[in-house]
This record gives sequence, C-alpha cells and structure tokens, in this order.
Amino acid sequence: ARLLQLAGSDVEIEEPEDVTFLGITAKIGARIVLQPSFAISLEQMKEKVKGKIRISRKSELIIDGQVVLDGLELDGAMTVRGPGGLTNKVLKNAGRSLEAIPSEELPSLPPALQIRGYRLSQGEVEEVKLGS
Repeated sequence: ARLLQLAGSDVEIEEPEDVTFLGITAKIGARIVLQPSFAISLEQMKEKVKGKIRISRKSELIIDGQVVLDGLELDGAMTVRGPGGLTNKVLKNAGRSLEAIPSEELPSLPPALQIRGYRLSQGEVEEVKLGS
C-alpha cells in the first residue's frame, strides 16, 4: 500500500484498523498485491499510477501486467490484468473479508491456517481483463 502511495501524487488509502484473531491484535488494512509484471521499481510505478486513487481499508486490489491506473475509487475486491489502461474506475462490492476460523475447525486445517486463525471469505471479486 505504501509503494502505491509513493508512486502517485493523489493516492489515499484508508488507515488500517485493529483486528484480533486467536488473541493476537494487529492493524490490517487494504490488501494490495502489485505483481512484478506491473512494475519492479518505484520509478516504473510512478509512470503507471495517475489521477485520483482512493482505496478503502477493507479493499483487496491485485494488479498483474502492464496496467496503467488513471483514477480509481475502490471499496471492495478487484483483480486487474493487463496490458492496458484502467481509467476513472469506481467499484463498490462486497469484497472478501478476513473471517475467524471457528476453534472446532482449526485442528483439521493446514498448519498455515491454524497459526493465523483466519481465512479469506469467498466474497465477491471483480475481474478486469484489459487489452484482450
């Protein structure tokens, strides 16, 4: 999230909030994944992040490929695959929230989930494929 803020001149990402799983509290905010195919340096990112970008704390954004973001208001979950430009996109959907795993389920799950104590809900994700 911080890299995206550094890359654009008008990028706002809501501050994370405290969440607790298995008695451990952490600040969790927007989940943003920028694949290497999007950019591998801050300078490359600066060329691809333009306009007004607003992302809520509950959002999930995955960018894969040669994508140019020029205006985005996101409150939910979205995956963008390029090449191409995404201009003035406004998206509000249910997204995918982090949900606590019930204690009776934990023993039957893989260790990675047992340690975390949470998983992503199925929720709603919009898939955007550009340029094809």
